[in-house]
Amino acid sequence: MHTVISPWGVFKKWLHVIALALACVGLSGCERFQSGVAPDPNAPVGAYVDVINYNYDRTYQYTMSDLTQPNAPEIGGGIVDLLASGGSANCCISLPKVWRPGLKVRLDWGEADYKKEIARHSQEFEIPKYDQPGNMYLTYLPEGKVELIVSKVEPGHPNWPGSIKQTPWDYCVAQHGRKDCKEVLPKTGLSLNEMKGFCHLDGLEPGQCERLIAKCISDYEDAEMCNKLVWEKSE
Repeated sequence: MHTVISPWGVFKKWLHVIALALACVGLSGCERFQSGVAPDPNAPVGAYVDVINYNYDRTYQYTMSDLTQPNAPEIGGGIVDLLASGGSANCCISLPKVWRPGLKVRLDWGEADYKKEIARHSQEFEIPKYDQPGNMYLTYLPEGKVELIVSKVEPGHPNWPGSIKQTPWDYCVAQHGRKDCKEVLPKTGLSLNEMKGFCHLDGLEPGQCERLIAKCISDYEDAEMCNKLVWEKSE
């Protein structure tokens, strides 16, 4: 008895083969598609550039350039929020599977407080030694320090190699307390001015006043201020 293979079955099989081949193309640095071929230790591995900010009173705007490539192409840039903890990755930089000395980037950045820019900087950084390539993290530390890190994990993970092991939020709380740290985070819902006298408004649904008070306390960590504000009568 012979098995009949339909033209559609053959077509699907070839689609599967093509998909597997394409998965190993590009900056992913995956192993050779052919089995039994040893990986090239100098083959580039694609990595994203991400940003960590341990400061609750400084924001940054930066551009990063890859000095290992001709014409030093830009490989990342943007605005860094207060207590940024990654997740805003830029593409891309190619890192060798085996680290070697002389891998460098140039960082140009501006530093600002809550009101205005206070300083501009430009500096070359050597990419630090790594056992295996991962994403590259531009890390802004307190006291104006900057740290470049190559890692497969983020802050808070036991294997995070940065000089500060905590996440930016946990570090801020440990240094300054929850109230001060929460005050700098974006608030949702009504502003403080809009909350003023809210519980005296006509037509409120049952529990609406209490829910707003709870939300205010969650955002601002100040129960006395929130209760006084929402019950304050207009003159």
